[in-house]
Amino acid sequence: MRAGFLLFLCFVTIGGSLAASPTNQPGHFGIGGIIGEPTGASIKYVMDDRFAVQGALGLSIIEKGFWIGGDFLLQFRNAFTADGRWPLYLGGGIVIQDRGNRGKTTKGDASLGVRAVAGVEFLATEKLTIFGEVSMQPFLIPSIDFGLGLGVGARYWL
Repeated sequence: MRAGFLLFLCFVTIGGSLAASPTNQPGHFGIGGIIGEPTGASIKYVMDDRFAVQGALGLSIIEKGFWIGGDFLLQFRNAFTADGRWPLYLGGGIVIQDRGNRGKTTKGDASLGVRAVAGVEFLATEKLTIFGEVSMQPFLIPSIDFGLGLGVGARYWL
């Protein structure tokens, strides 16, 4: 009986602190998906009120190949509203993408490029955000080329 009560008390304490985790706040991970260019899994980690990192792994619908990228972000929480429910983010990173047969080569080589991204996130609940972003990717290796990305997604915050 006593062990059951202690287990219940631990569950309530830990579960309550996890349930109270604020969305898109420092020290928290958001895991979810993105639909568009690319389509796949998305993750974000908020380092502090201004800085975050995000990554995505999925498929490029237009180029018909894999897509993996990571970005360092600057967040502007009060860009649109005083309560911070619509933060703007700007950032840059790298992208590796299988260009299929649509790039400058017809061999289906993977391309390496840099990425500039701008997005808006809506803090829907304490645990869920919905976001939309646009990006441009100048590819540098194996040949110079250019790509655009547009996607919407959602993340559940841990």
